[in-house]
Amino acid sequence: RILAHLELDHSLEVPEQVNAMLDRLDSERVAWRESEERFRTMVEASSDAVLVVGRDNVIRFASGAAQAIVGWPPAELVGRDLGVLMPERLAAAHRIRLDTD
Repeated sequence: RILAHLELDHSLEVPEQVNAMLDRLDSERVAWRESEERFRTMVEASSDAVLVVGRDNVIRFASGAAQAIVGWPPAELVGRDLGVLMPERLAAAHRIRLDTD
């Protein structure tokens, strides 16, 4: 997917085009990494719990503040179904809702 938006510069020879594309990819990777670091720093400094949940309802990330709010260390939340944070009746309704979407 990353390569899909890279356009060829037809004024360059093939090796130069490849090098130019690799340079752009490197720049984009650095920008992505810096953006991720800024996001992580902001989230970790927040007193709010931040959870990143995948479409499969599995927790992919939990901020440090999550433990103070939900009582689970972030490392124990990651990989678990979001339903573990809900009363069973709500978790069941949530699962039904996910299955119908």
